[in-house]
Amino acid sequence: MKQAMQSLEAIVRANLARAREEITRSVQLAQAGIPLAAETEPHRAAERIERKMSLGGGQAETIASSIRQAGEMMLRETPLAGAEKLALAPMTGPEKIIGPTLDFVNVSFLARGARVARAVARIATFDGQPQGSGFLIGDGLFMTNAHVIPTIAEAQGFVLQFDFELGLGGAPLPTSSARTSTAAAARR
Repeated sequence: MKQAMQSLEAIVRANLARAREEITRSVQLAQAGIPLAAETEPHRAAERIERKMSLGGGQAETIASSIRQAGEMMLRETPLAGAEKLALAPMTGPEKIIGPTLDFVNVSFLARGARVARAVARIATFDGQPQGSGFLIGDGLFMTNAHVIPTIAEAQGFVLQFDFELGLGGAPLPTSSARTSTAAAARR
């Protein structure tokens, strides 16, 4: 049994070592607010966009390509910590982490999550009734599911409420709002 556990641990460590560069790249892109750019297979990103936005394949591929290019440009222009910096500094004492790891989630994960959450908005009618949610995928480009806003004509009647959350007492906190526009709408 002990040998099987050691063998399993060796396999897991080898898999993490092989995936270290991809994991680091994905973390960097998520920190920058463009997690879809981390998709390693371009056709999968296009297929996801096509499904979520009810777009034709060509339109989805164009958006996926733009997102991928934005991610590549961000990685070139804003060098972030490499994999070796993501590993924890050596610790001593009763709470020691043994060996390098990328699967340990530091408390900074919460700050990174809050940063990425800034791209998410609640979609509501002008009188404040919630309709759904979505997120920014580019400069002035917002994506949601087709069941949230079924047609371009209906898209004019909504407000995007960024930073929508409830405070400790359960009351809504102030939001940043923007009215929807169909000027850049892309549908089949």
